[in-house]
Amino acid sequence: MFKQYKKVYSFEECLYQNKITLRQAIVTDINSFLQIEEDVYDGKTPWNHTAFLQEMLNNRRSIYISAVAKNEVIAFIGVDFYPLKCEAHITNFAVATPYQGQGLAKFMMKKIMDFCKDEGYKVISLEVNNNNIIAKSLYAKMGFEEGKFLKNYYTETLEDAIEMYVYL
Repeated sequence: MFKQYKKVYSFEECLYQNKITLRQAIVTDINSFLQIEEDVYDGKTPWNHTAFLQEMLNNRRSIYISAVAKNEVIAFIGVDFYPLKCEAHITNFAVATPYQGQGLAKFMMKKIMDFCKDEGYKVISLEVNNNNIIAKSLYAKMGFEEGKFLKNYYTETLEDAIEMYVYL
């Protein structure tokens, strides 16, 4: 359904001459996703191995993109596509702590937005933890607007979320 998203991008401006490859994720990337989640979410993994595996193998509407530097997955983003609604939904997105604050999240989001626009999608949506000021700020800078407030959205912590969306 979706063309392979395999391109190499030079990301020198923020990673000091390192090269990052954005590629379609493979099943063996899941362990890295879990490690990144643990790092980013204070030891928690909002998605477990089975959930990632299910999405990657059985959901024909989804794509996962891994950012790889020096043969290590340093970030990932998952996107669900709804062609009839011309909408894409970001299911999860995380950047390993050592690579945060350098523009990688913005870079990846821009590539996903470009990809969606090229494929004819009109809107991208996501949910973000209401307490995650940095992520909300990034999304706002990328043109996302706040939507519904989702009380107790995260079942384990009962934290609230905000829906956000951007029209392409």
